[in-house]
Formats: sequence, C-alpha cells, structure tokens
Amino acid sequence: MTMRPSTAIALVLVVGWAIAALLHPMLLPEATGVDLSRLFVPPTASAWLGTDELGRPIAQRVLAGAAVSCGIGVVVVAVSLATGTAYGVVCAYAGGAVDAVGARIIDVFMAFPGILLAIGLAGVLGPGAGNVLIALCAVGWVGFARLARAQTLAIKARDHVTVGRALGSPPLFILLRHVLPLTAAPLIVEATFALAAMVVAEAGLSFLGLGAQPPTPSWGSMIRQAMQYLLVAPHMLLGPCAALMSVAISANLLGDRLRDRWQIKR
Repeated sequence: MTMRPSTAIALVLVVGWAIAALLHPMLLPEATGVDLSRLFVPPTASAWLGTDELGRPIAQRVLAGAAVSCGIGVVVVAVSLATGTAYGVVCAYAGGAVDAVGARIIDVFMAFPGILLAIGLAGVLGPGAGNVLIALCAVGWVGFARLARAQTLAIKARDHVTVGRALGSPPLFILLRHVLPLTAAPLIVEATFALAAMVVAEAGLSFLGLGAQPPTPSWGSMIRQAMQYLLVAPHMLLGPCAALMSVAISANLLGDRLRDRWQIKR
C-alpha cells in the first residue's frame, strides 16, 4: 500500500521530534546559555529563529524543549494506555457488580473536563515537570479504560472466548490470548490521538507556569515568555507555536490514517 504524502510528512515530523528529544542532553547547554549581547536578535543565518530576552537561541531551545513537551506526552500515553486498558478489560470481563462500579467510576471522571482536573491536581502538587506528568496520568487513563471496556464487552461474547471458558482456560490466559490482541488496534489508534492531546495539555499547563521551571525549556513556557515580548520580538512566538502545531497535526494525521487502514469506528 502506497503511503500518502501527508502521512509520510507526518511520520517524518514525529520521528524528527523524537530524535530531537533524544538529543536533549547535547542541545541543553547551548539552549540555556545566556548571551546578553544578542538580546531579541531576529531570525538570521546564525540564529534561524532568532534569540530571546536573554540572548538564548530559540531554535536550540525549541529542539531541547521537545524532550519535555514530547517526552511527557509519550510517558503519559504509555502509562495511561497500560493502566486504562488493564482497568477496562478487567472490569468488563469480570462483569456484574465489578463492572457496574468500574463503569460508574469511569463516568465520574468523564463528567469533568480532563484538562481542568489536571490543572487542579497540578496546582495542588506544585509546579514541576514531574507533577505535570502525574496530573496528566491521573486523567489520561479514562479514555483508554472506556474504550477497552467497550471492546472487551463485545469480544467476551464471541464463540472463541466462550469455548475457552468452557474448556477451563484460566481467565488471565483468555485475556492475554483472546481478548487483548483484538483490542490492540483501536487502542493504538486512540493512543495516537491521545499523544497529540497530551502534548497540547502539557503545553497548556506549562503556559500557566505549572510545568518545567526555568531554565529548562518547554514549548508551553516558551510561549508564555514570548507573550510578554510580543510587541518587541514577535519572532519568539514562531518556533514553539510551529513545533506544537506540527506535533499535534502529525499525530492526528497518523491516527486518522491508522483508523482508515484498520477500518475502526470511533
């Protein structure tokens, strides 16, 4: 199957930001180095995106910020995928009172906007990248749990699962062998959409001052700093905004492509 140009570009962008995140230790010294002789320098050949209020190169800060913004997003999605899937599958397969109580807990979390719960939790825990990660994980598992529960309720009524139970197969074996493989495709698609949402959510929390603290760069904090000098140095806003937009659009494009390829209904 031929890959669409938009999908190829999205894949290249996602891989590129992943590489930038891995190169974070090499980029950080230059990204945090202060040069007061180069304040608010506009984009030039030596500084592609210009410099900020402390003379730091914005391009290097954007690349180094990928480790925080994208790194937190990936970790949150991985943790949420694991915990949410386990929760939803166990509740649905157990059935009865366990599933009823589990479904009500999911409904309670779904009743409130996740970003507001994350802001409240991050505010209670205090600023810091680690606390943002905890706050986003606390609300990110719900979508995966709801999807995993719905998929398991449909799968456990199928003949091969019924035969497995009739033959006396342990529940753990049935879940690992017959249920989880059939829920993998929709959960992977959901994970790609969740990655875009979590990167944007991290940027939002950092914009409010709850994320990684200076001098560690993150896209949300860079946007917050750029807003203070918007009339003096509007170029400061271009780099982090373009980076955030590219990750969000790329992840959503990949999710759409996987959903169409696997014919999954959301």
